[in-house]
Amino acid sequence: MLKNLDPALSADLLHALKSMGHGDTLVLADANFPSDSIARQTALGKVLRMDNISAPRAMKAILSVLPLD
Repeated sequence: MLKNLDPALSADLLHALKSMGHGDTLVLADANFPSDSIARQTALGKVLRMDNISAPRAMKAILSVLPLD
């Protein structure tokens, strides 16, 4: 078990965040964003969802493990 890890972060999301490097872009979007068509053009190729979580809550969880450049 990983301690002090936000439970909103899934294994797939953690893997994607770990794989990111300088200059990579992460989009935090709502349900109206065309995420499926955009995601198909990325290196990962799929949408990573954080269902039933508000955008500020999702951002807090992501920034707890991903430092900003």
